[in-house]
Amino acid sequence: MNKKEARIQILDLQEQHCVGCTYRYSRDVAHCWTECEAGIKINELGVLLGGRIGTEQKKPRTTKEWNRICKNAVTLSKQGLTYVEIAKKYSVTTGNLHIQMKKRELK
Repeated sequence: MNKKEARIQILDLQEQHCVGCTYRYSRDVAHCWTECEAGIKINELGVLLGGRIGTEQKKPRTTKEWNRICKNAVTLSKQGLTYVEIAKKYSVTTGNLHIQMKKRELK
């Protein structure tokens, strides 16, 4: 199936199933991705178009996790590691690490 056909099929599924759905305006989109047959099919077609699977969302880091990462970053920096290396170690961007450290007045 090419991308044009996938887009058309997504629109058809939305017209047939989503227009009258009680979950249409709900903020709980996980229902559509996990329990609704049309939603699951739409998500699969979206992945075909280059999107990501809707149920595989990254969980944002908590303040507690950032506190730990920033404290460790200071220690590692004193040991000679660069912030780029530290960011890679914790799977965060260098910019995000700098922002979080600045919030905690560690840099």
